[in-house]
Amino acid sequence: MNFLCLDEMISKALRSLSKWRGARAKLWEYTITHTKLTLRVESPSMSGNLHIVCGGCTYIRGPFAWHDNDFVVRRMPGECGQDTEWECRGNRPPP
Repeated sequence: MNFLCLDEMISKALRSLSKWRGARAKLWEYTITHTKLTLRVESPSMSGNLHIVCGGCTYIRGPFAWHDNDFVVRRMPGECGQDTEWECRGNRPPP
């Protein structure tokens, strides 16, 4: 995948995620055989929910659930060329 394509995908992801800024997020599922991590984002002001599915997940650190999410996605050098790194800032634990 070229850098422009990856940058465009990151830009689209950030636009979608911005609609859910400040919502609750939680670790929803991890499938070890596919190294697939799913995060679920919910907000009382939005109908439905958002599932963020990360394939090829190799590392995670943080709480299982948090409020006030603010996801950041960036391109990082990886083992196979370019990977993406997801970070959630403002991850206040639920009461």
